[in-house]
Amino acid sequence: MKHGNTNLVRGFLFVLFLLIALIYLPASDFLNQSLNSSTIITIDQDVSFQWNEGEKQILDLSEYSFEAPHRGDIITIEKTLPDEKIIHPVLVLELYHCAVDVYLDGEHVYTYGQDLYEQKKVLGHEFLRVPLPEDFQGKNLMVILTVTEEDGFTSMEDTYIVNEGISYSKVLVDNLLTLLSCLTLITFGMIGIGAVLVNKNGDRDIRTLTWICGFCIIIAMWMLCNDDIMFMIISNMQVVNVIEFFSVYLPGIPTALFFANVLENPRWRKIYIGLAVFNIIVDVIIVVIHLMGIANYIVWIPVMHVILLTIIAFVVYTLVVSYRKKENEIKILVYGMSFMVIVSLFELIRFNLYKYVNEIVSERFSLMPIGALIFAGSMVYSYCMRILKRYQDKAEQEIIEKMAYTDMLTNTYNRNKCEKIWEDMERKHIPAYIVCLDLNGLKQINDTYGHSRGDDLIVNFSKILHETFDKYDCAIGRMGGDEFVIVMYDTKEQDIVSVLEELSKNIHTWNGKQNGDLLSVAYGYAYYDGAKASGVQAVYSQADQEMYELKRKMKRQMGDMREFDGNV
Repeated sequence: MKHGNTNLVRGFLFVLFLLIALIYLPASDFLNQSLNSSTIITIDQDVSFQWNEGEKQILDLSEYSFEAPHRGDIITIEKTLPDEKIIHPVLVLELYHCAVDVYLDGEHVYTYGQDLYEQKKVLGHEFLRVPLPEDFQGKNLMVILTVTEEDGFTSMEDTYIVNEGISYSKVLVDNLLTLLSCLTLITFGMIGIGAVLVNKNGDRDIRTLTWICGFCIIIAMWMLCNDDIMFMIISNMQVVNVIEFFSVYLPGIPTALFFANVLENPRWRKIYIGLAVFNIIVDVIIVVIHLMGIANYIVWIPVMHVILLTIIAFVVYTLVVSYRKKENEIKILVYGMSFMVIVSLFELIRFNLYKYVNEIVSERFSLMPIGALIFAGSMVYSYCMRILKRYQDKAEQEIIEKMAYTDMLTNTYNRNKCEKIWEDMERKHIPAYIVCLDLNGLKQINDTYGHSRGDDLIVNFSKILHETFDKYDCAIGRMGGDEFVIVMYDTKEQDIVSVLEELSKNIHTWNGKQNGDLLSVAYGYAYYDGAKASGVQAVYSQADQEMYELKRKMKRQMGDMREFDGNV
């Protein structure tokens, strides 16, 4: 692989990340300015917190964690709202596995999820914007949470009141890097899928591109859900939760199929395909059982964890083994996957610390967008390098084949290629006419004026042959010296006679423009019907014999047998 190809791919990825940075910095600055000029009331300080019928506690929610609640537990949060004016205010709540009711001075102003809870349906990740009256100042805000799942959470996410429009800006500011990463992944995925649909041959490279695109789109969907951006696009939280659940575990399928296409070990490929198929079967079972109301998809999380970790572990193993074998195109995948594994482990630790030890980890900044981008980038890089290497190998093979099968003087097929064509005709039973042609008087010209003069005649004769025969379905070759052969497919004998007459006219025309040596040619032809046991070689010998018969006649007409009797 030439360094130019490598640098081209690296340059493309560098420009891509540079563009993301150039968009991120000004966009972040603009959105931050809009937030800084807006009023945001946080519901964290001096909040009354009550668990079931227990005592009320006044505390700071941002620093408070508690034991994981059980299904049916009630958590009540109260706070007297400050005297700050906000136009079109909304109370922003981010919850996990809770039904919620909101009261303002005892008046019930909002409810969500109670009907789903009673129907024993899943309430997952929720991002709620509760409309409030503009005269909320000084009123008592009470939020009642009904826990719908076991061990759903151990701390409260940020809760605040803000202008409705600014609430969207805040989500974008908090997750701008995620949004840009997702847009990049989805754009690449859609472009790649478009390329796949245009190219319908379904070869291995196209399948590999399909799995890369699938991974990019699925992981982007998960990041959009996880960082609340999807709630700005889809208002139905049940739909968002289903998308989030499956987008967490579906990336294992395109990842496994990608490596099944990339790695050459047939045993590994079978294992990867088996893991992907098993993952698909489990996903189908989950959907069917969920739709039938037998069990919610959330109970399958441990199973999906095992499948995903198995795929990751096998990917790590195969990449390490391939890396040791110094497979260069695999190295970048090793780096990308290693970073992704490290980020995933970090996120797993961070999530559990945030969930169970909230006072230790209070920030929700995630490295997953960066990890996903780098891993997707490594897949794209590896794919591009494989494609470039394949095309380079193909070009080199074509050059080698051309050198092996091309006559360097006339740029027509050589004897090896002609014999290969004959073998294909015999194997596939292809009928054709074999035409043998031989220049007259070339030995005398070589002996008198030198071989360069004779070579010029051979080259010019080759050009005339192509001018005459290229309009037909045929193959033109030089058997050696001044002897040529033409294989003509789908041709009748009268067409052979006609084209040979045309050849004679073209030679006559060429001779009329010359002041020196003139061309004279003898020819003969024979038909191979595709079934003769004697083979194409015997038909060629027959055509060659006819050519020599014509050559004798031409010599006699010229009255000069000396050259023929010696060595034509």
